[in-house]
Amino acid sequence: LTTVSSGPAPVELAKETWTLRGSVNTLFVKNGAIPQADVLIKVRGRKEATRTDIKGDFSIELPKAKGVVFLELLKSGYHPSIIGVTSGDERPVRVEIASRHATEQIGQRLGLVQASSLGVFFAQISGSDGTGIRGAVAQLGLKADGPFYFDDDGNISRDLKATSQSGRFLFLNVESGTGFLETTINGEQIAPVQISSVEGGELIQKSLMPVSATIKGRVFDPVAPQGRLQPISGADRKSTRLNSSHT
Repeated sequence: LTTVSSGPAPVELAKETWTLRGSVNTLFVKNGAIPQADVLIKVRGRKEATRTDIKGDFSIELPKAKGVVFLELLKSGYHPSIIGVTSGDERPVRVEIASRHATEQIGQRLGLVQASSLGVFFAQISGSDGTGIRGAVAQLGLKADGPFYFDDDGNISRDLKATSQSGRFLFLNVESGTGFLETTINGEQIAPVQISSVEGGELIQKSLMPVSATIKGRVFDPVAPQGRLQPISGADRKSTRLNSSHT
């Protein structure tokens, strides 16, 4: 007689999750905020999705993982937008989307035609308190029209050569590809930020916050006798600012 002993049935452990909450409003609005209802929010590479309610709010439960979660925001008549959120960060996110009609009107004011297949890049440079920084000059390493800066009243103008108190600027007709956004404030260069654009009229948004930092290191001669690196004295050094950016 042979007996078989069986252990308890395996229990499927519940995955640890977190809830991402946020709101979606309208870009290029001067006074107040206009919430966007019925915006489809999809998680890139996963099946989770949700829609904003009448107040523009949304929430979605996601499994915790390391890295960045990318959300796609889709609504008819609006530029598709992609934002990155750190997994597990439960602070509410605030997103703005722009209608194609609004960017067409902005293009007309500037004497341009915004192509439906090309992207729009909108950015704001601000201090740690959230207020815009005046005097920033931007340059984009992708073929595009711009930069165009917004004045203190929220109007875009060809005449401005740097950011006003709002710290906002815009590029239109951004071709697909990967490049760098370079900015300077009062002649001082800020570390470049990588920008990627895809076809389909995507809206790209960046929030830039310059911070001071100190870099320490040593300088060596890479071509040295007997393979021994020799330190170099008297090398020029320049101070610069580093920046951190978030979407």
